[in-house]
Amino acid sequence: MKYAMKTIILSAFLVFISIATSTQTRSELMEIFDEAEYFFNREEYADALFYYTQLYKYDPNNASLNYKIGTCLLKIKGKDAESIPFFEKAVKNTTTKYKRRSFNERRAPFHSLYYLGNAYRMNNEIEKALA
Repeated sequence: MKYAMKTIILSAFLVFISIATSTQTRSELMEIFDEAEYFFNREEYADALFYYTQLYKYDPNNASLNYKIGTCLLKIKGKDAESIPFFEKAVKNTTTKYKRRSFNERRAPFHSLYYLGNAYRMNNEIEKALA
């Protein structure tokens, strides 16, 4: 009986430790964002995409993040079709007062609509592009 109780306590402790170490703090997420922004601003979109997708796991409904992932995919040769779902999510929450380098920005810039149309055009979805 004591052995079973020790096993349960040890298992619960290990589960707690694994959950605690897998979650990332806000400061760690901000560091990832800074890395992504560094590569994005240098137009090294594949590297930026790597970091943005890490952030996406924690906040998939962030329109700004969807816009940036979509932009990276649009700029990487052969990945333009993959950008469409991200731009479609981004255009649902746009603003004309977009804060480009802000970790706290959750809205996408208004010109996300242009990029979505361009992505449609590049993938021969002309009717959607015109709309």
